[in-house]
Amino acid sequence: MKNFIALLLLTSVFFKSYSQDFKKQVLTFTDEKKETVVIPEFLVYDTNTKEYKPHKVPFKDFYDYKKNPLGIRFFNFGCIKTKKSGFWLGQIDKDSKGHAIFKEPIYGIRAMVMLNAEIIEERNKNTLLKFFNVYAPSTDCVGSLTKDKDGNCPKGYNKPDLYAKKVGDAIGLGINDKLLIRDKEGNLDVKLMTLIMNEVAQFETGKKCKFTEETILRAINLDNETISIDDFVKANFKMPKIKKTLIGQNFQCEYKEVYLVEGFTVDEKLKERFMVYNRNGIFIKSDDFIKWCAEQISFFEIPEIENIDDNAKSLNLLQIKYENGLNFLVGYEIQSDIPENIPDGGRYVSKYVSFIQSDDVKSYNFPTAKECK
Repeated sequence: MKNFIALLLLTSVFFKSYSQDFKKQVLTFTDEKKETVVIPEFLVYDTNTKEYKPHKVPFKDFYDYKKNPLGIRFFNFGCIKTKKSGFWLGQIDKDSKGHAIFKEPIYGIRAMVMLNAEIIEERNKNTLLKFFNVYAPSTDCVGSLTKDKDGNCPKGYNKPDLYAKKVGDAIGLGINDKLLIRDKEGNLDVKLMTLIMNEVAQFETGKKCKFTEETILRAINLDNETISIDDFVKANFKMPKIKKTLIGQNFQCEYKEVYLVEGFTVDEKLKERFMVYNRNGIFIKSDDFIKWCAEQISFFEIPEIENIDDNAKSLNLLQIKYENGLNFLVGYEIQSDIPENIPDGGRYVSKYVSFIQSDDVKSYNFPTAKECK
């Protein structure tokens, strides 16, 4: 085993010497001509040698969706979706269905570990059958493929009970036995997680494949890496003009910084607005605070707003102005008189309805319990 690991590390270094960025992804090649892409972390069974070897794909086929499955093209071996709170670590883009696209394979593997642990622990799907019913429901197609014109899955439907039994047989658990993925010290059971991930990757990519425990450990240790707020904003906000304002520091849940980030079109029209929270280099974005502001003044009941079907679009009409010291002026931009159902408080009647002062914002307790997750 040690010799195999050493060989794998050596070949990874060799392959890495021919790596190059394509579509923001770092592809690794087997040769100087860059004709063949290799993924050292993703081992696929070779029927000729009867061994698991780093997967290889001709470069001309790598981005061809008909020849190379999504899970491999995107380095997303579990076909996982983008989080509502923002990109995963190492995620550089997403497709039209929200599938995450990763810069390098190891980041896709890490995201699988994080999602699997969340499903089992936070969503309480703590048996193999419960887990696979979430990850691979029987109503979905194998490999996240689209149904054909007749409504059938090209490779059939997922079979969560069979996936659960296969992993259970490998580790000596029944499909309804409780899963314990951590030891008494809280450390992840790498062997169990590797077995689960191998099964997930097989039915999502359609390959007889596996990861090594060493690869899973390396992916977990990526949590020690951090990205900057500018990197996060660049990856998660698509507008050409971005305004980023530091609101405060040292909040609950160990969040060190809170930002108000707004994205504008070239002609200065507001298109997106979120609060961004930084906890030791791990960022989330949330519009919960924006919605809370709107609720304080019955914003959605304003005649000009209530008929707008798109909630996000209507929220962009809410005016938010920040002044130093956690003091927000929030309201509806008015052309003449303030609508009767909005209390003006006797202040800022020319443009803003002011209702949030420093103490009010502090009482919001952001990030909230939801955002802390």
